[in-house]
Amino acid sequence: VTSGVRAQTKPVPRIVKAEKFVLKDAQGHVRGEFGTLNDGESVHLDLYNAPGEQRVSLATGEKIGTSLSMGDATGKLGALLMSDKDRTLLQLGNTTEGPRASLAVAKDGTLLGMYDATGKDRATLSSWSDEVLLKLSNAHGFRTSIGNTGLVAPATGETHQTSAASIRMFNDKGDVIWSAPTQ
Repeated sequence: VTSGVRAQTKPVPRIVKAEKFVLKDAQGHVRGEFGTLNDGESVHLDLYNAPGEQRVSLATGEKIGTSLSMGDATGKLGALLMSDKDRTLLQLGNTTEGPRASLAVAKDGTLLGMYDATGKDRATLSSWSDEVLLKLSNAHGFRTSIGNTGLVAPATGETHQTSAASIRMFNDKGDVIWSAPTQ
């Protein structure tokens, strides 16, 4: 038996307005957020795994530029890609507390860096407006620089610019122990 009255449905709204949307799974855990940041003009989209660690974050705004970060299963940084009016940066990490490799491109130069588990520079290659330099260092503080850079003379405190064809080796105290061409 049917009734002479048909069920009436409300039209589905085509636009939903809010400052923040929160997505929860069937157990009530937050799995995603979409909203504005505290600056009032930037927006973000964050995705979380089941235990609640942030795995992906996308943010953009005039003041902050645009960034995409991805975390590992514990929520620590795995990769970061960001760009603003001055530079573009890519950082790659693992389960340590900081990046293990980075590439930065700016108006006046480029930098490629590799870091140890404690975040210390181990190898960097940079090319800036008047400097091209490869630096290698170990955990004990010894390092080698190939290329042009400012070198401070210990006796006078004066800075001398080395040529791009220079190699300098330093001990753990920062003293030059070998160079070519010789100083």
